[in-house]
Amino acid sequence: DPTQAAREVFEGAERTITLLNNFLDLTRLDAGKLLPVWREVQVRTAVARAVAGLIPAAEPKQVSIEEQYVREPHELRTDPMRLEQILVNLVSNAIRHSPAGRAVVIRVVGGARDTMFEVHDQGPGVPEDLREKIFEPFERFDPQSGTGSGLGLPLSRRLAEILGGRLTVDARAGATVFRLVLPIEPPDDA
Repeated sequence: DPTQAAREVFEGAERTITLLNNFLDLTRLDAGKLLPVWREVQVRTAVARAVAGLIPAAEPKQVSIEEQYVREPHELRTDPMRLEQILVNLVSNAIRHSPAGRAVVIRVVGGARDTMFEVHDQGPGVPEDLREKIFEPFERFDPQSGTGSGLGLPLSRRLAEILGGRLTVDARAGATVFRLVLPIEPPDDA
C-alpha cells in the first residue's frame, strides 16, 4: 500500500528531525547558549498546539488524548516554544508506552504561583531504580523496544529547569505520571 509506505517514510523523517533537534538543544544547553524567550502564554492554547501535532502518532494505536483542567490556569509568562517542546516530548512518550485503545491524559492544575501539567499513561510504569536514570541522555527504560532516542526526557527536564520549573516522574506498574511544574512568572535571575 503506497499510502502506508509514504506514512512510514514521513514518520521516520519526523523522528529523525526530532532526534536532531533534541540533540542540538542539549548541546546548546551544555554550552549555555539556550536562552528562553519570555512571552505571555495561554495554557490551553499551548496544550492544544502540542496535542494537535501528536494525533497522527496516537491514531494508529487508537490511543485517545484527553485534556483535563482543574482550577483554570493563569496565563503563564514563559517560553511558549520550550513549553510546547516539553509537552510534545512527554505526550509522545506516553503514546509510545500506552497500550492500544487506552487514553493518555493531560491534567493541568492552575495554582496561585505556578501551573502543574501532568501527563498520565497506562503503560508498564518505570522501575524505581530507573526513575532518575531516564532523565540521563541516551538512557532508555526499554532499550529492546527500538523506539525513542533517550533524549526527550533529559532535554525536557533541563528545559523545565531553565524555565524556573521542575520535571519529575511518578511511575508504578500500570501507570506513569510525568509532572511538570512551571512558575507563572520567570525566575528572578531570568
